[in-house]
Amino acid sequence: MNKVNHRVLKADGSVSDWNESTNLRTDDGENWQAELMGGDTGFDGTGTASRPKQIAVTENTDAPAASDSSIAAELAADGMSRKTATYSHTADESSYTQTASWQYT
Repeated sequence: MNKVNHRVLKADGSVSDWNESTNLRTDDGENWQAELMGGDTGFDGTGTASRPKQIAVTENTDAPAASDSSIAAELAADGMSRKTATYSHTADESSYTQTASWQYT
């Protein structure tokens, strides 16, 4: 499991919600990491591997399965479509961050 933080930032700069939870690493994620760390040049040997970089949002509360490759009931309207994340990592740390922002319209 990976730690996930989210916050709801209002237009006036105030925070209306802050939550810390865990996120399931899927089978695809485990395979990607193993192949990358094992020296494979690309996910599934295609030579086109890149780090996972999309973030999506859902209101669905069903538990995800490790075999999932997308999220159930992904929000795609009203400014809530999936985003390309901004990646950040500090050298010698065991974690990294990916961030994205949405504005509900």
